[in-house]
Amino acid sequence: MMRFSLLVLALLSVGALTLPASGKDHFLVVAGGQNAANNQVSLEKNVLFFRKVLEDAAVPGADLTEYFSSGNADFRTVQFAAKDYDVPAANRYMARLFGSTYYLNLQYRKHTLGEVDGITSPANLNQWFDDHKDSLAPGDRVILYVTAHGGKSSDKKKPENTRIHLWNRQTIDVRSLQANVKKLADDVEIVMVMAQCFSGGFAHALFNETDPKAGTFDHPVCGFFATVSARESAGCTPDINEENYDEFTSHFWAAIRGETRMGKPVTDCDLDGNGRISFDEAYAYTILTSKNIDIPMKTSGAFLRARSRYQKGKAGEKAEAKLLAQHHSYAETLALAEPVERAILEGLSEQFGLSGDARYAAVEKAAAEIEKKRADLLKQYNDKKRVASG
Repeated sequence: MMRFSLLVLALLSVGALTLPASGKDHFLVVAGGQNAANNQVSLEKNVLFFRKVLEDAAVPGADLTEYFSSGNADFRTVQFAAKDYDVPAANRYMARLFGSTYYLNLQYRKHTLGEVDGITSPANLNQWFDDHKDSLAPGDRVILYVTAHGGKSSDKKKPENTRIHLWNRQTIDVRSLQANVKKLADDVEIVMVMAQCFSGGFAHALFNETDPKAGTFDHPVCGFFATVSARESAGCTPDINEENYDEFTSHFWAAIRGETRMGKPVTDCDLDGNGRISFDEAYAYTILTSKNIDIPMKTSGAFLRARSRYQKGKAGEKAEAKLLAQHHSYAETLALAEPVERAILEGLSEQFGLSGDARYAAVEKAAAEIEKKRADLLKQYNDKKRVASG
């Protein structure tokens, strides 16, 4: 279901553009869990990998700010799975009794990032924007990288106003981020790269109050997100073996760097042949490489879902002449696609074994079949659970 949904999104998102930056880049990293039990070592390792990306890119005088979980506190907050830990017999017996033997070897240590700029907190993020509101010039770009945990919106009427979990169970939501962005000059660009669960809600930062009906946000924002606003994402793990990591930003930054976190070269990402790897091209590589539960999305996808439509009247009518029918041919879609969208469409078609002009309908049919199978399995599970509980 997840991978077929990616192709549906790709079919909807033809026409997105990536614009080059003309000013200075400012990097803001928000990383780590809301407490030690949720501060997996993979989040720490993501920060270390991002540092390598910046180092290899030789970003001159990079303005880098890093907030990580409990900051520089001198206690053990990073959770990891110890390879050689001898789990006490009592722990093993109790785990089997309660039916869960998953990660019995969890241990905690201090982070290895050296000095960071503080804890992840609303106060620190608010202060960062206050400190930079006068120094950021028009054309400058803020690259906000979030590798943390996320939560659904606290307001059911505003489901896209999702949250980033910060240290000590604090949060910041989309509207709070928008309030901070408003402190900056109108022409300062904001680029978000987010891996947390429900991160797709932040794609709606391009709408006032996250609501398409309220108009477009008056600051230039765009972003690339691990998954849609209603779903959890892959990635947070106490596993210390980075070769096992299959999460959104592992692939995204590998494409930008030209090398994975394990040192393997990443090639064929320059889809438009201009000699540079754009964020849009890194996004395409991520979609085609990852094998996890994620349904990645970007702001242009959120915009198209809110603003675009298919033909409703007759194709010959003037108002409908430039609109596509809902089940238009794949050839029509491909003809409109930019190099990045073309790569995603063709790549996913190959992975799914799809061919011919009716691919949109084929994807919808396959997704519906998978969803029905999932619902049937869930019903069987719940029925067995009721029988077992008497």
